Amino acid sequence: MDHGRQKSTGNTGFTLHACPSCGSDVLVPQQSPGSFCHLCESFTHAAGVKPSAGGAVPDALSGAAHAIAAKDYAAALAKAEALAGLSDPLALYGLGSIYMVLSDYTYNDVNYALPGFMDANAGKKSNEPGINKYNSMALMAKSKELLFTSLYILRSKAGGSGREFQFPEFLVQMKLRRMPQAAKALARIAGGDDSGAASEYAKMAYAAKTGDRHAAERISPVLKAGHLNALYYNALHLINHNRRREAKASLSLMLDRVASPMALDLMAKLAEAEEVERL
Repeated sequence: MDHGRQKSTGNTGFTLHACPSCGSDVLVPQQSPGSFCHLCESFTHAAGVKPSAGGAVPDALSGAAHAIAAKDYAAALAKAEALAGLSDPLALYGLGSIYMVLSDYTYNDVNYALPGFMDANAGKKSNEPGINKYNSMALMAKSKELLFTSLYILRSKAGGSGREFQFPEFLVQMKLRRMPQAAKALARIAGGDDSGAASEYAKMAYAAKTGDRHAAERISPVLKAGHLNALYYNALHLINHNRRREAKASLSLMLDRVASPMALDLMAKLAEAEEVERL
């Protein structure tokens, strides 16, 4: 991907809006009808364009997302745990995405310099609740429970006003790594004011995640439109082609603008790979 085009994306003007699923702050390119959440990837409409398909985002959910942005993961977990009885599929998806971020953070928050068996690290990764109630496996199990509940509700709406829920269904399938189901959801995305942007984004995400040889062609229009998450998928594509230095540059451009958990996680994986090579 052309680095100059990456840089032009970084210079795009943005307005700030709240994600309809998790309540995160989303940078929407100026003159765009909306963009994609930097935490959960839900489509976020610019003000005055179109109301959310879901209800109001609960304060605790939005608070958890903002705590993650501030890298206060303990506060994020406390706020997430306070949520109960959610029935809106977008909110369930947002909460499931937050638990996935917390699981990834817990799993990656290890210190390999510790001596001996490294019990502290083992506890974070163990799937035994008696060792650590908040271990990575337990948090991931909670995430999947919420995502599957969201998916059930989204699919139940498909026969009626389901058009607006097609992109969220695609996102859930991708989060669950159910790629054949994600491909089917991708084929169904159509209609609505955001359908063009959502369709282009979904094609990009699927191509980059599956290593499709046309991934660069899918990334280019989304990047050109100024959607910051395209920088993450551009980095993922570059990594697939062993172009890690360019991938880091793409992620850095994104992280200069927003503390995206997925960009931070991918940057950490790149650093870990470099560290392993040095050993």
